[in-house]
Amino acid sequence: MNPRQSLLPEALRIPAPPYVNPFFWWAIGLGVLCLLGRVEIKLIEDIPITLQTLLVVVLPALLGTRIGTLAVLGYLVAGGVGAPVFSGGKGGWEVFTGPTAGFLIGFLPAAWVTGKMVHSPWGQKILSVFLAMLAGHQIVLLFGLPWYGYQQGWEKIWPLWQSLTPGLLIKVALAGLITILVRALLKRISRTP
Repeated sequence: MNPRQSLLPEALRIPAPPYVNPFFWWAIGLGVLCLLGRVEIKLIEDIPITLQTLLVVVLPALLGTRIGTLAVLGYLVAGGVGAPVFSGGKGGWEVFTGPTAGFLIGFLPAAWVTGKMVHSPWGQKILSVFLAMLAGHQIVLLFGLPWYGYQQGWEKIWPLWQSLTPGLLIKVALAGLITILVRALLKRISRTP
């Protein structure tokens, strides 16, 4: 096996030209996250509903734990140094001091845990993929809600959690479906001569 392909998950181990290596997959993941992470729907005054968390859990599921988590880290660094990649085109270190900072910090452990869960023997079952996506989203909330409460007032955590839950469940379902469908497609492609 080509050593550069050994970092990729089984679903992506398709014979590839020698110039396609893990850096390529990392760059693709980072690019998708930077482009789509800016999209936001503002339903709540300070917390936008974004595609960020969906991508944070899908990338490690499709690209592998290491590459997906490194793409998320690259995204956080790019936004931290000022690239307008966060929701609404925000960027800069000041975003890491605002009410959404905890959610951003939660992206990294969420990506790692989701990737580990999906790529374990347990994660090969369809229900397990959805549970991994739910776990990843819950980790983002675990980091984000306390920071939001500290910044905006502890009494706002419960109403915020209630208002985020419907969107979160939709994103969990979408993330699970995307992961399952892309895995199936890649398996089918890899079997065709």
